[in-house]
Amino acid sequence: MRHDRTPVTMRIPGLLVLLALLMPGVSTGQAQTASAQLDDAIAAWLAGDDASALPALSELAHAGNRDARLLLGTIARRAPSDWVANLERKRRNALLRAPGGLSGRSWLKVLADDGDLHALALDGADRPPFDFVKIQALMEFGETETAIRFVLELVNRGVGAVSPEFATLPRAFGRDGAYAAYRPLIAFHVIKDFGLKGDPSDPAIWTADALILYGTYLRREQQRAPDPVKGWLAILRGDPVGARIEDAEQIGQIIDRSPPGTRNLRAARRFCERQCPADGNRCLATVTVMQQRGFDGLWDFASPANAVIDPEAYYNSDRAIVDVRRSIAIRRAEPGSGSYAVQWADRIACLAD
Repeated sequence: MRHDRTPVTMRIPGLLVLLALLMPGVSTGQAQTASAQLDDAIAAWLAGDDASALPALSELAHAGNRDARLLLGTIARRAPSDWVANLERKRRNALLRAPGGLSGRSWLKVLADDGDLHALALDGADRPPFDFVKIQALMEFGETETAIRFVLELVNRGVGAVSPEFATLPRAFGRDGAYAAYRPLIAFHVIKDFGLKGDPSDPAIWTADALILYGTYLRREQQRAPDPVKGWLAILRGDPVGARIEDAEQIGQIIDRSPPGTRNLRAARRFCERQCPADGNRCLATVTVMQQRGFDGLWDFASPANAVIDPEAYYNSDRAIVDVRRSIAIRRAEPGSGSYAVQWADRIACLAD
């Protein structure tokens, strides 16, 4: 079973087999076996079965499988699952990292050191310098979600308001990603009834000047907005203390009105449908509040590497639900810092555990 990897990487069927014919010491049968093993490992990971998936991926990575290395390198940077968190540190490093040094080396660095530009782009996505060169590299390799998270970091650092390159990104991200990349406009569908006119698909609205004006408009309108809208805008800024628990139902309705294709809501929506089917809106609001970066934090629930696991395969998997549940558990366990978010969760029976 393939995991929709071909559309992302533009691979052709049988490419691994063809490459194997050109590599000394590797037979066609060995390449086919490795490909099947990789598919099985990915299927197990998407099912939330780390005990089966990670040892298999580690074995493939040590044997030189590039996709396994790319995937392990990105998985290692995510919040650990319960199974991984309970491993001894030495065992955890042995599973997720390449040999070398006291704690091992990132498989992404191993690939990057061998000249893999895709791995280099992913490896540099979580640290400075924060510039558009990195975004362009990530987009070139189809890593849209990672690129969007990087853009949000630029927004947080104030880079977007002064960078003319921002006006070029919606075309690259598409309308879906643009809603996340330009955070002030995520709320467009919520407060447009308060007086703003315009179409978010119109390129003119994405210019740096328009963003600055829109940010000013948001601040002004927030003072006149109803409490649920004020709360939603506070969450949007990563400041959930500005939202009232009593407004959780209405805030959840507002969040749920986001464009149906907005990918960063997919995992949270699926989690709430399964975990809290009778209280979906309040669940959605609470899951958002419980992310350290508010609405931005929902982008952490995505395929680790689009080149290996297509976003749709991730969003439709149990792994997406497992990741949301784990994020809530981690937030609960934080000493002191998550107290306000925990108050939200404690008000909903299906999350109060």
